[in-house]
Amino acid sequence: MPGLITASLDAVARVLDAGGVAAIPTDTVWGIAARLDRPDAIAAIFAVKQRPPEVALPVLVASPAMTQSLVGDLDEVAVRLMARFWPGPLTVVVTCPPGLAMLTGATSTVGLRMPDDPRLLALLEATGPLATTSCNLHGQPPVTSAEEAASLLGEGDVVLAGAAGGGRSSTVVQVLDGVVSVLRQGPIALGE
Repeated sequence: MPGLITASLDAVARVLDAGGVAAIPTDTVWGIAARLDRPDAIAAIFAVKQRPPEVALPVLVASPAMTQSLVGDLDEVAVRLMARFWPGPLTVVVTCPPGLAMLTGATSTVGLRMPDDPRLLALLEATGPLATTSCNLHGQPPVTSAEEAASLLGEGDVVLAGAAGGGRSSTVVQVLDGVVSVLRQGPIALGE
């Protein structure tokens, strides 16, 4: 049985709090998410997507302050990028503390993003940061509707009704020791 589709942020938060998985429309593409403190739900994301365990999950945050609470002090270049492009379609890859790495499948880095979507930011305020990735089988394009998202999920999981934004995955930049590398080109062009 596929996941339940609902418009209620409270219902989605309850499922995530209980250790379930949620499909969420973001400002870029449909995503699949789990709370960082629910390892079984994070494992379920890897299973649902058929994602190799060495491909780390990025983390959605509600604010730069939430980012700092996860990873500690940030490189000044990362802080400037976040100030300029957050909320928005920029994932910033930074050094990952060991405890977070164990949860997301990361090794030494983790991608962080603050979405430009008021409903999603409200959900993140309620649940805390979420491990997330695009909602699709690994290597396939993201789903384009709540119904497609629901078909990937299991019983007890939930889909937040709505529509995803631009349909293009975020730009991903890595910032290590002040050096910026573009890992994936997305809506934000290099040099902006």
